[in-house]
Amino acid sequence: VDEIFNYPEISKNFFAMLRSWYEESNNFEIWGNLRMVIAYSTEYHGKLDIYQSPFNVGLPIELKEFTSEQVTQLIYLHQLDPEIVTPLMSMVGGHPYLIRLALYKMFQDELTIEELLKYAPTESGIYQEHLSRHLETMAEKSNIKAVFQEILKANSPVRLPNKNREVHQLEAMGLITIKGDYAQPRCNLYRQYFQER
Repeated sequence: VDEIFNYPEISKNFFAMLRSWYEESNNFEIWGNLRMVIAYSTEYHGKLDIYQSPFNVGLPIELKEFTSEQVTQLIYLHQLDPEIVTPLMSMVGGHPYLIRLALYKMFQDELTIEELLKYAPTESGIYQEHLSRHLETMAEKSNIKAVFQEILKANSPVRLPNKNREVHQLEAMGLITIKGDYAQPRCNLYRQYFQER
């Protein structure tokens, strides 16, 4: 539903409708049969009324990072060399989408890990579309970009600046991870790509 957030006049009514369907399950048995799965990649919900938002009811499920064992299993499923686990995860961590895209491209296009990693943080790499979407978002929100640049410049986790909203947005975008009071880029791909921009 991330794209719907770009259209506030539509999103407000659409999300209110989803919430009303959820509420109807408390009043009418037939509505209890309805199951909704709403997938979104950000925690930004605009200015939705908490009583009309479908995001504060139900069970939220957060997609976790893949472990090296899980990546190894995926590599075997794609009949690829298990030696690629370490270099691939050094670039993208356990990011599920980035891992999946890499394995798909390596299998389909018969890319080597060296070819993939050489161009990964560039405009001609397999992640170009993913990275450019984040770059566009930051171009629209210079305050987020400034905070991200502070985090990128450091070679170790950075104590969180007093710009909680921007930090929260960066985390919601999946660009940083936060541990305690410290933030760092989620993966080397983001560090390499965004440091140059």
